Amino acid sequence: PIHMGLTPRPNHKHHCHGHWGGADEVSRCGCGRGKNPLSGASALILAIDEGHTGIARLLLEAGADSNPRISDSSSRSDAGASALLLAVAMKNEEIVRLLIAAGADVNFTLPDQEFPARGETTGGVSVLMIAINTGYEDIVRLLINAKADVNYKIPGERPHGKNPKTAGLTALRIAKAQGKDKIVAWLQEAGAKE
Repeated sequence: PIHMGLTPRPNHKHHCHGHWGGADEVSRCGCGRGKNPLSGASALILAIDEGHTGIARLLLEAGADSNPRISDSSSRSDAGASALLLAVAMKNEEIVRLLIAAGADVNFTLPDQEFPARGETTGGVSVLMIAINTGYEDIVRLLINAKADVNYKIPGERPHGKNPKTAGLTALRIAKAQGKDKIVAWLQEAGAKE
């Protein structure tokens, strides 16, 4: 996979996955209790981060914002990511479906991040690009069907300047570079160009 500044994470499955048992469930599952550095994060981000699909569903049904972001001040590599981007990176198809249905921005792009130790800046990566990079075909298809921009191009200049390793990449170029022929076909059917 192409390094895009966000590391795909496993899909967490807890005993409350897909079920809601009321306020006690949040407490019993430990949603956000010292397990991650998401201080100040929305309840929806915390539920997604810990794989609590039932809690995420309840929050969205109660009118939670479908586009919260992880705080830019977070020490995490996914600082600035949207709830949808986080769910995609975690390969949680059910939460991705819930967020899309609730109006999440399918064209969200990861903000620029500085990585001084590596001497690079990354950013501008779209939710669709992250889905392609994780290889989860069902999520890629969901995003294409939800009208994610298949022709979005990462801004910047090569070989120097902003985003030198990813500047100019498109979803189609990423899928081709990774040999994901089925995804390439879907993107082309949706009008993707290099």
